[in-house]
Amino acid sequence: MMNLVSWDPFQEMENALTRIGWPFESALALPQTRRTWWPATDIQETATAYVIQTELPGLSKDAIRVRLEDHVLQIEGERTEEKTQRDANENTYHSIERVHGKFLRRFRLPEDIIVAKVQAAYKDGVLKIDLPKKETKNPNKEIKIS
Repeated sequence: MMNLVSWDPFQEMENALTRIGWPFESALALPQTRRTWWPATDIQETATAYVIQTELPGLSKDAIRVRLEDHVLQIEGERTEEKTQRDANENTYHSIERVHGKFLRRFRLPEDIIVAKVQAAYKDGVLKIDLPKKETKNPNKEIKIS
């Protein structure tokens, strides 16, 4: 029987470093793929706003915190690990690929955001944040030559 196993290059590096006793292991700070995750995020600019969409499947909106401070948008939260009880046959997981744990994403925003009008909505596992821009006058101007 053949087992399919997902390959994790970071886990391989971590295992190799452990085997050779790498002296600078703490300085390397490999990503903790089992405890930390970075949700996928799209950032779009329209004529009137910036739109940020972050995938957060399986989270409730109460598990997500959004802050805007000094033109830095911060999205943070935590996906908790599902605890399942073993049945009488002691069945266990053979593969766990869904990442859980805390996450934190920060984005430096341009100065032209209207902070008072920022809105966030969460639907179907996607957090959407609308960041309206200040109106700017048309920077194009024809200059007559004298």
